[in-house]
Amino acid sequence: MAKSRKRLIIVCSIIGIFIAFGIIFGALFSVRRISVDFASAINRFDTSTAFKNSVIEESGVTKGKSIVFTNFDKVEKTLEKKFPYGKFHIVRNFPNKIIIYIYEREPAFRVQDSKGDWHIYDESLKLLQIVANTNLDDEFLNLPIPPAVSGIDLNLCEKEGEVMKESNFKAKYSSILDGVYGAEESPIHIMSDIVFSNDLDDGTNIVTFTLANSGTKIIVKGDNNFEEKIAKAVYIYLKEIREDNYYSSILDEVEITIYDHASSYMIVLTPTKPTND
Repeated sequence: MAKSRKRLIIVCSIIGIFIAFGIIFGALFSVRRISVDFASAINRFDTSTAFKNSVIEESGVTKGKSIVFTNFDKVEKTLEKKFPYGKFHIVRNFPNKIIIYIYEREPAFRVQDSKGDWHIYDESLKLLQIVANTNLDDEFLNLPIPPAVSGIDLNLCEKEGEVMKESNFKAKYSSILDGVYGAEESPIHIMSDIVFSNDLDDGTNIVTFTLANSGTKIIVKGDNNFEEKIAKAVYIYLKEIREDNYYSSILDEVEITIYDHASSYMIVLTPTKPTND
């Protein structure tokens, strides 16, 4: 009897210790402070305290929640659906503070749907925004308009915040972004249009770029050295064509064609610059 009573006391003591530890742990490692900070250049988000408070509210994280066991990956995904232009990263600052960092996503291209509305996507193929054609200029007032992509069948997203499931196109467009950036770190919005097509004779893939503000066309034929060919053509435009006295007055008539040749590529410029006799 005495042994049973002693054993019971020991068990109750152990349980009590665990309960006390749980209470202390919960009190020590529960959220007490939540802050919101911007981790990139901001063009579209409101930086006011009211907006930051709305982010905290939409996150669903409240004071008193466990800083250890709360699934912040899920919280980040929730916020990214609510605020499509945002990329969120939540950092635990032990013992009781979390910081919600906001990175603003940059539009990489736009595609027009059957209704004539523009779907604005970033490089990850996330749908940032759907804009009526008549509102495009106002929506991007004082901001660069991303290039219009056409000539390729894409399964467009239906709702803002969704991600397009087009892995082949994603890889192709990533090469385009890298190729353009490879020429003097140029942003993609130096292009106004990007058209995908095929050569009618041999089926070669062709991508035609139209330079914004000038109308000059860059025609890239073939998939070999694709990224390098884009960078080379854009560099020629920036450093040679645009600054050349002959071409500068007829930029909308200029075409830079670059195509596969043997193990490298060839570049053809039209119209041909007259030679001095």
